[in-house]
Amino acid sequence: MVRRLALLLLCFGTATYADVHVFVEPSLIDELDTFELRVRASDADASDAPDLTPLEADFEVLSSQVASQRNLINGNLQAWVDFRYTLRPKRSGELRIPPLRVGNQRSEPTTVLVRALDPGVKQTIEQMVFFETEVTANPVYVQAQTIFIRRLFYASGVQLYSDLPGVPEVADAVIVSLGETQSRVVVRQGTRYGVIEQRFAIFPENSGTLSIPESSITSSIRVRRDGRTRRSGIRIVAPAQTLTVLPIPPEYPADATWLPATNISLQEAWLPDRLTFDLGDPIKRTISVLVEGNTGSSIPPLPITFPDHFKSYPETPSIDDDVDGNQVVGHREESISLVPVSPGMAALPAVSLTWWDTQARRGRVSRLEARTMTLSGATPAPVTLPADRTAEAASPAEDPTRGRSQTPAIPLGTITGAVALLALCFWLARQLARRRPPATDTLTRKGALADLKSACDRGDLPGARRRLLDLLSLLYDEPRTSALARFRSEPQHAALWSDLNEALYAPAGQQPHSPALARDIWRAARSLKPARTLRRLHTSDKHADALPALYGPAGPT
Repeated sequence: MVRRLALLLLCFGTATYADVHVFVEPSLIDELDTFELRVRASDADASDAPDLTPLEADFEVLSSQVASQRNLINGNLQAWVDFRYTLRPKRSGELRIPPLRVGNQRSEPTTVLVRALDPGVKQTIEQMVFFETEVTANPVYVQAQTIFIRRLFYASGVQLYSDLPGVPEVADAVIVSLGETQSRVVVRQGTRYGVIEQRFAIFPENSGTLSIPESSITSSIRVRRDGRTRRSGIRIVAPAQTLTVLPIPPEYPADATWLPATNISLQEAWLPDRLTFDLGDPIKRTISVLVEGNTGSSIPPLPITFPDHFKSYPETPSIDDDVDGNQVVGHREESISLVPVSPGMAALPAVSLTWWDTQARRGRVSRLEARTMTLSGATPAPVTLPADRTAEAASPAEDPTRGRSQTPAIPLGTITGAVALLALCFWLARQLARRRPPATDTLTRKGALADLKSACDRGDLPGARRRLLDLLSLLYDEPRTSALARFRSEPQHAALWSDLNEALYAPAGQQPHSPALARDIWRAARSLKPARTLRRLHTSDKHADALPALYGPAGPT
């Protein structure tokens, strides 16, 4: 009884080989050639495709097909499914094709013999087309930036059959594409190469070791073999990279948010920019943080406090990233509206931001100095009657003013307080009206242009930067980052944006003249076209960034 039970378990509890067959055609190939792997499974369905994971170490799967067939012969129904794959070997030698599982069945293993290329032919191929990869920082601190650069070199006669590799797939890391793919021509050892360069900013999330996997593309080249020249398909591999990720240094302050960067700038703007105010005067303070080598979302909220002399009304912070250059530049802007409510000397404390300099490997503190304002005017006070006049006020018979006008005198403090309250209500009403969304897209663009012109007329460069980003997002119907990238694609706009950043974040005394720069911003904004107009104007140019020399019949000459 035990022997019968063991036999049943052996038959039904393990995978069988009888109904899955593997065919390799041809079984002897050269290193650059391909072959067909056919997996035939009886009593299977087309959805029961085999798991090809065991093949990934030695083979590249180029294509796949599925065909099913059913025959009725002498009353017997025969049905099977053929899974056909075109494979290219990744190396030479006798390569094993392990058992492949289809449903609850497995195939028997088999082999394919791959002949190695002639060393001279192999060296020629490696010199015609190849990848180079590098990282700008290794080791790198956790949550800090390192730039992964991938370059494809190709000589004349090279053709690509597939797109360039995309964004690397790296676990436990944030990856940001930097700018557009760059193309140029270089000469190495007398050979002229076209070069395509891709850049990616990588921010590791955990300390330890981080692997950037290899990537590949399919190409073809003209190779001379056996006395004749023919075109052969090849696989070009971009080498993998391994990063060492450092933890947060122990000397970094424990009570500060971890912020690694290559540089940080703190700037502030006051509107109006003076130190003396009357009670009720509206004031606006805007603080901008520019972080090089990290994203805007990495910047923590600023520790901004105000004395009791003010009522404060903070706005929602503005956060964006500039990814068009050679690194990520993050930006955070915080604006607070203030209204003085009591007189005196109001001391505003300094604002500081702690961060880690990844190049100097030391902690730094960026700071905005303290500021003292003089607030003047009378504080509104309640109206009271003196105690010795209470009885007189209660006895109309003894009132010497009986028969004359009874209009009471209003204290000066009450008048001042009322004026201040009216000014505050008027200012708040204007702010709410400005934030109210327009009824149509046309009004939205007009409103954004009006706000930008107002900021430019005042010489308010931080406000002009914010309003320009709002306008670009509306015109191009895209998020701020991509809208800014489109704006900066024009050389004159890129130069204007650089001048604006220089004016906002350059050291004191080195900023360009604000009124002239504000006028340039306004002129550029007025000439911008909405997204629908741009699509009509540039329909014929949508493939202008293609690479015909690489994907066409020949490379650089």
